[in-house]
Amino acid sequence: MEIRVLFFSNVFFDNKEVFTTFNKDRSYTTIFKGNWSAKGNFTNNTYKVYSFYEFKWKYNKICEIHVHWNNEPYYKEWNKLMKSKEYE
Repeated sequence: MEIRVLFFSNVFFDNKEVFTTFNKDRSYTTIFKGNWSAKGNFTNNTYKVYSFYEFKWKYNKICEIHVHWNNEPYYKEWNKLMKSKEYE
């Protein structure tokens, strides 16, 4: 049995900025910065969060991904899920 939990819906990115740099080790790094907004599926809260994504490329393949964003919306949704009957 597969259990799938989606914490957010209506996810939208705005104020997007993307750029790529060439590194000394002959790899590339692509940076994606933006704000995402979404509705929490358990709290019904609306969130707006600044996020930063870093993709390192080598030999035309992504070899590293780093994601930075405020985890508070995720924890709020997780806590509400844990207290709900849907999780039991």
